[in-house]
Amino acid sequence: MEKFQGRGNFVRAPLPRLEYPGADGRGLHVTASYADTTATGDLAARLASPPGTPVTEYLYVAHRDDAPHSLAHVYVPHRVAQFAVPDIGYSPWGDDVLRQLVTRAGVPVACETHQVTARFPTDAEAQSLRIATRTPVLAVERTLLTDRGPVAAYALLVLPGDRAQVAFATGDFRKEPPDGYDPAGSLGGARDERR
Repeated sequence: MEKFQGRGNFVRAPLPRLEYPGADGRGLHVTASYADTTATGDLAARLASPPGTPVTEYLYVAHRDDAPHSLAHVYVPHRVAQFAVPDIGYSPWGDDVLRQLVTRAGVPVACETHQVTARFPTDAEAQSLRIATRTPVLAVERTLLTDRGPVAAYALLVLPGDRAQVAFATGDFRKEPPDGYDPAGSLGGARDERR
């Protein structure tokens, strides 16, 4: 249901869902830009750097037709690497920049953490995504760590909750399930006692 001041309430067709991290940008128009800035407060803490640390901010906005579908801010400290936005292959998640950390800058990324939070958007996010400030968003925070420990990059992805989903798979994936594996048992149903 969408409400428009002076025009009334309208039922809209459901918007196609964008899946993180599965979407590769097909069907989306992704714009990217970058600017040099300094890390302040919360950003400095997330980068494990002192306030005032020079960073490059990469901004990715993905649209489908006329509707914005995602917003991604990627921050790379200058001490780690400095480069422009890649010319082709824009990913809605800023993966182009993160990939260049390894391939172009030779940064030894050892691991990546993801933290997903459901929250209301900030005023700036709501304006960029053209949603109401009371429309929930999924905020995905990605942190890339080097094998020497320091933070190589931090990314904040903001996805409107009405058109996004997050799907992660973890663990050891095998072609055949292990002997004695009972998916119903792992979900609290009947258990296979042959173990």
